[in-house]
Amino acid sequence: MAKIVFVILLCPLFVACDANKGPSFSPTAPTGINLNREGSAQAQSADVQEGSAGTANNCGNPNDWVPDDAALQTCLDKGGNIDLDPGDPGYIVNGLNGDVTKGLILSRSGTTLRSSRPGRSARIIAGRDLFAGILQTPGSGVENFTVEYITFDGMVDEMATGGPYRRRRDDCIEGRAPGNVFLQGNGFQFRNNESQHAMCGTGVGLLGGDYNVQNNYISYNGRDKNSGAPGAPWADGMTVLSCEHGYIAHNVFVD
Repeated sequence: MAKIVFVILLCPLFVACDANKGPSFSPTAPTGINLNREGSAQAQSADVQEGSAGTANNCGNPNDWVPDDAALQTCLDKGGNIDLDPGDPGYIVNGLNGDVTKGLILSRSGTTLRSSRPGRSARIIAGRDLFAGILQTPGSGVENFTVEYITFDGMVDEMATGGPYRRRRDDCIEGRAPGNVFLQGNGFQFRNNESQHAMCGTGVGLLGGDYNVQNNYISYNGRDKNSGAPGAPWADGMTVLSCEHGYIAHNVFVD
C-alpha cells in the first residue's frame, strides 16, 4: 500500500498530498539508544572525537549519560556558531542548574546551532526528570538565529529499568504540557531537523515572522489518547501561533 504524507505550507495555508519523501539528510535512528548504560562509569568515559567542535567549545559530551545542561547553556549564552557532535545517546537536558522545570534557552540573536557534520544530525534528548521544553527562546523573541541538523528527542516512548524513561510523563495537564521545541522571533531558520517523541504539548512551536522552516521530520509526538494515561498525553506535531511573512514547507509529519 502506498504511503501518503501531508506536506503543509502555511502563510497562506496550503495543504497537498504527495509521495512519501523524508528529509534529504539521514537522521540518527532512536533505536540505537542503550538505556542500560545510564549512569555507568564506562558510559561516562566513552570516547569523544578528538578536536570536534562540540567538545572543543565545552558544550558537553554526547557519548555519556551525564546531563549537559550547564555546558550547553554556556555555549548558547555566548552565541555565535555552536557545532555539536553526533553521539549516543546525545546531549542530555535534565533541568538547568538542577531545576527540572527549565530547559535550554536560546537568547542570543544571530546564534547558529547545528551539527558538526551536516548531513548527520546531532542529538539533544530530554533527561528522565525534565518537565520543560528541551529548547526554547525567551518570550521577547530572538532575531536571525539558525537551528540545523539537530534531533530533539523527548524520549516519551522509551523504557528503562523500573518503568518509563520519562518519570513525569503522566503529569501533563491542560496548561502544563511541555513539548520539545518552542521558537519565537523573526528571521530565524529551522531546517533539516528532527523533533520526535515529545512528552506532550508540541514537537515544534512557532511564533513570529519572516522565518524559514523547511525539510524537518516531525514524528511520533505525544501518546495515544486511548493509552489510559491520565492528564493530557497528546502533542501537536507543529503548533504555528503566528507566521507573518514566514515560510513553512517540505516538512514530513509522522503519526
